[in-house]
Amino acid sequence: MVSLAGRDGMTVRLFYNQSVLGPGAADRGGTHYLGGGRLRPDITLTIEQAGRILDATVIECKHSSDPSYLLGGYHEAVLYRWEYTDNLTGWPKAILVSSGPPMGGRVRTEDDVVAVDWNAWPPEPVIDSICARVQHAALAAGVSGAVGPGGGRSENPAIRDLG
Repeated sequence: MVSLAGRDGMTVRLFYNQSVLGPGAADRGGTHYLGGGRLRPDITLTIEQAGRILDATVIECKHSSDPSYLLGGYHEAVLYRWEYTDNLTGWPKAILVSSGPPMGGRVRTEDDVVAVDWNAWPPEPVIDSICARVQHAALAAGVSGAVGPGGGRSENPAIRDLG
């Protein structure tokens, strides 16, 4: 785990291959019917205040250029999006990152789950969104001095529209 803490108490954490978000329907059903086995995204990014998760994003990584394997990874990211829906409040909710060839389409802000190849990682809209989400969480938590040059919102027009 990597943790970045601000003086204001806002904390951004990156977890590798750990179940840090509460179980959702797939985990609860798997435990009930099959005896367990938690879903573990490759990376979970959390935005926290006073030990409480305010927002999160999950990232699934695939080291492959096989289209069917990558499609399976995208479907896994979609499952994570729904499994952890209570904690995934911003955009994007889940991301597939591939080591394979460039993705066929650009990142669309209207998609809750996006896919990007390693050479395009991290795409600017994702970075803008994460920064805006940290700032938004700080404002919502009443952290003073959290408003930056954008008045608490991203300067990127694609991100401003995300609310």
